[in-house]
Amino acid sequence: MTDVPIYLVTIHLAPHDAIGNDLLGMRECLTGAGYRVEAYAAEVHPSLAGVARPLSAAGDEFRKNPKALLIYHHSAGWAAGEELLEASRNRIAVKYHNVTPPRFFEPYSDEFTQASRGGEAATGRVAGHRTALFWGDSSFNCEDLVRYGAPRARCRVLAPFHRTEQLSEVELDRQVLRRYQGAPGARILFVGGVKPNKGHLQLLRVLAAYRRKYDPDARLFLVGGLDPRLSSYTSHLKDAVTAHGLENNVVFTGGVSAAALRSYFLMSDAFLCLSEHEGFCVPLIEAMFFRSPIVAAASTAIPETVGDAGLLWPEDELGCFVESIAACTGDQAIRRGFQEKGWQRFQDVYRREAVSAQLLRLVEEALAG
Repeated sequence: MTDVPIYLVTIHLAPHDAIGNDLLGMRECLTGAGYRVEAYAAEVHPSLAGVARPLSAAGDEFRKNPKALLIYHHSAGWAAGEELLEASRNRIAVKYHNVTPPRFFEPYSDEFTQASRGGEAATGRVAGHRTALFWGDSSFNCEDLVRYGAPRARCRVLAPFHRTEQLSEVELDRQVLRRYQGAPGARILFVGGVKPNKGHLQLLRVLAAYRRKYDPDARLFLVGGLDPRLSSYTSHLKDAVTAHGLENNVVFTGGVSAAALRSYFLMSDAFLCLSEHEGFCVPLIEAMFFRSPIVAAASTAIPETVGDAGLLWPEDELGCFVESIAACTGDQAIRRGFQEKGWQRFQDVYRREAVSAQLLRLVEEALAG
């Protein structure tokens, strides 16, 4: 047990959230390693009230210990968080999860556009911190920080903690399996919030082309929350579904339970990710774990996350995506090959022990600096 405290701070802490999962994973790892850990957030979901406290209730004492380490999760504009970074005498590490560029939101939502611009401006200020270390989810995120002014020598890569292994332990959703598992046609899966950077329009184009050439019964399952503030984007997608004649071939699930998510992964024939902007993309490693062959666009952090565990193509190569899906669903040797590559990459890079070991190395570096 060490007396050196570690403080984990984020703007929102909620269950089933990628940044929340990263913070909670850090807390479990560091507590298990004997550190005294305290977590704070501007907003704490009631279910996590015993895990973290509101930042407003923290007082000033925790900011004043020069031996303590403050790990600040940055993904959005947050004035109180920036004030904390400036006032704190702690050693500081900024965990950077990236900010989706505003251009994706401009056609659909002024609220999201302004929030994104605020997040980018905040990143520029945070990257200029005098002494902080910077931990990016990916090399792509680290390069983003360098572009904003962070010294490259203080940037490190730390993949996010996630709940993939725990997801494998939940019961299956028998209703989902009964409804879709025995139906004809390939089952193509994408998991991610229904947001304009996620490439849904290209997913629909690929599905339409795949149906014409190979499999008219193929279905695309879009698993992810529908935000009412982005209703104009959702309407755009549904208009595109109609235009492509895909009304019976596209399933918008909305947000789903852990049981349903596990079931969608296990019954999928391929995981298709055509997102245009990702700082990491946790669903890709979930696909690796559940042995769903990956076909993906080689954009932003996706190639780094996938490595050799999937078929990657430039974003505009529609025909390559179509042929790759056909290969993964029609050629068992190719399918098994990518299933095994994905599983092995998960074990080597993303399993909990691997992420924990890297976090502990970086914490030792931060405390020694």
